[in-house]
Amino acid sequence: MRVLILTALFPPEPVVSSMMSKDLYEELKKRGHEVRVFCPRPSRPLGFRHGTRKTDSNVITSKSYVAYGGGVLRRFLESFSFGWSSGLFILKKYKDFDIIYQNSWPLFGQGLAVIAARLKGVPIVTHIQDVYPESLQGKMPLWRGLRFLDRFIVRNSKGIIVNNDIVNKYIVDSRRTQDEKVVTVSNWQDENSFQPYFPLKVGTETKTKTLMYLGNIGPLANLNMVISSFIKAEVKDWKLVVAGQGTEREELFNRFAASNNVSFIDVAEGQVHLVQSSADLMLLPQKAGTGNNSLPSKLSAYCLSGRGVFAVCDYDSLVAVNILKYDFGMVCSEPRNLIQAFKSLESLSNEEIILMSRNSYKFGSEHLSKKSNLNNLINGIIGSS
Repeated sequence: MRVLILTALFPPEPVVSSMMSKDLYEELKKRGHEVRVFCPRPSRPLGFRHGTRKTDSNVITSKSYVAYGGGVLRRFLESFSFGWSSGLFILKKYKDFDIIYQNSWPLFGQGLAVIAARLKGVPIVTHIQDVYPESLQGKMPLWRGLRFLDRFIVRNSKGIIVNNDIVNKYIVDSRRTQDEKVVTVSNWQDENSFQPYFPLKVGTETKTKTLMYLGNIGPLANLNMVISSFIKAEVKDWKLVVAGQGTEREELFNRFAASNNVSFIDVAEGQVHLVQSSADLMLLPQKAGTGNNSLPSKLSAYCLSGRGVFAVCDYDSLVAVNILKYDFGMVCSEPRNLIQAFKSLESLSNEEIILMSRNSYKFGSEHLSKKSNLNNLINGIIGSS
């Protein structure tokens, strides 16, 4: 089968969505399909040195606008520009493809591709990573006016991929589409990449243990409040390491780097697993109201690294529900209790940390790994042709 992959992220971008598109591309080729990828220039995460994209005649890089940094207007322009480029590519090359899969920017990036595919009669499968336009509530005053576009995308896509069952039901009910059209596939990472750094080796009881945040240092991470609370807690024999890049890194570094129990480090390409191997627990903060419908992509890396998770999130969020159900970490849902929650790290024994780590790895292997999800995605795409 001839497959076109439209993806907003693709290597050398070292983020989960990028690597998922790469895994899909490589596996489809391995199974004998003819596959081409259409993607923008690498831009995520902000501040990362991407280098040049590996030369591959089947990977076409769009000349569309790329938003280096945050802001609703920049993201809107980026989405529209890539959607426009994708649509033009489809209109020009539609005879070369039997089906299109898109893991693109919402909503215009998806919508313009769907319009072009519909005009040319090519079935298209849309991967919805987050529910839009609802996610724009509080950021964009006229967000409700974009509902028509999302309904159009869902109703005119041959198949819909979502990353959890809650979103699956929400899309079916709110967009009034057939439930058999919507397939749940969790975001994954390649579990084999983490093997050299597992299992966790915790030192003696006198060793200073490490709580680590690794990911995008942006507003959704809510790190300002979290780091401040950690410093105030004066946690004995624990340090906080903040690893990565993002729009708020410089501000946070200037404010907190002088603290003797907080440090900031960069993560080189391909070194995520190695950096995480130095942690005893991973930190996963979320702003209130942002995690009820999805699991953040960094959770798969945390779990497959075999590390327990200290989550700062809503008690009814998917993160909290899964951590408590599978017993692989700690949850603090009230900001006013965060200092005390950090203080409770002092009483954690090595055995408790290792048990959390083992449970975390088990959860990741069963739910967030490549082996448990890639085949489901391929079946969802090919089955929609």
